[in-house]
Amino acid sequence: MQSLAEQGIRDALLDLLCGEGLPSHSVARLRVVGNTAMLALLCGADPQPLLEPKRWRHLLDGDGFLHPGLVRLLDLNPGTDVALVPALGGFIGSDLILGVVHTRMLEQAPPTALIDFGTNSEIGLWDGQRLWVTAAAGGPAFEGAGIGCGMATETGAVHHLFRSHDGVWQAECLADGPVAGICGSGLIDLLAHLIKGNEIDERGCPRIHPLEVDLAGRRFSVAKADIDMLQRAKAAIAAGLETLTRRAGISLRDIRDVHVAGAFGLHLNLVNAIGIGLLPEIPVERFHLAGNTALSGAIDIMLSPAAEAALRMVRDKTRLINLSMEPEFDDLFVDRLFLRPFTGGHKG
Repeated sequence: MQSLAEQGIRDALLDLLCGEGLPSHSVARLRVVGNTAMLALLCGADPQPLLEPKRWRHLLDGDGFLHPGLVRLLDLNPGTDVALVPALGGFIGSDLILGVVHTRMLEQAPPTALIDFGTNSEIGLWDGQRLWVTAAAGGPAFEGAGIGCGMATETGAVHHLFRSHDGVWQAECLADGPVAGICGSGLIDLLAHLIKGNEIDERGCPRIHPLEVDLAGRRFSVAKADIDMLQRAKAAIAAGLETLTRRAGISLRDIRDVHVAGAFGLHLNLVNAIGIGLLPEIPVERFHLAGNTALSGAIDIMLSPAAEAALRMVRDKTRLINLSMEPEFDDLFVDRLFLRPFTGGHKG
């Protein structure tokens, strides 16, 4: 597995260099960013300590995230400045902290938040003094995996769904390809429209059997199991963010800005995401679709000494929260399973 990770980086770097007509020895600086598991795998670190819950509330040092042979492996100049940006701790990688650097959260009027969607979704909340961070088990649903009609964000994936007044479904596909399936953002649209059309209730139970969607001549079935997976994913995010606000002593309504990161977030319909309770019910203009903030942050620290200094400052102000050790998280998670807007506080 370590060899595959190394080879993946090598192949990607060679593709970039070949595309620009550059030799590998011309690379002067390289930064590697990723989640905790991938960084440990790449470095050959012992993964066992990463699995111990008692360690999930403490920042990791950078000593375990070193790969002295990376320059040789990638056939770079021996003088190349290579560094792996260490993970924060637990299931929170260096991708989140670079997202915070890129969006300049700590320079904005608090409170402000960042949600990086994925199978392991990472959440950060800046209250003006501390950066509260956690990871929520979104599962593969945001990436279309495990869903009967779902697929990854690639050619042919429906990333936006609309419905006419007479109930006809309309779809927008990536790369204008023929409809092949529905990716994460399209699945959020699907849930929102099914709720509006009264085909499912707010518990996610279908009112129509079979529940089907006709898109550009292709008919997709929507099973209760598919809806359940999406409900669990969105509940984990919503409950995770609310847990952070409670620890910080602020209200969800007071959040000034929310940066939505990841490929899933890039195509997200915010009105629909708020409507089903994935994102808090605050004004839409407070949300910012930020795309791949981990990659953008890696570019920032390569090119800017100020960004590297900001990276150190962000790390110093971080407070890790392990949701499995938060007694109120389970109740919040159950309540957020309902497909309805939320603004904080328990609903019956």
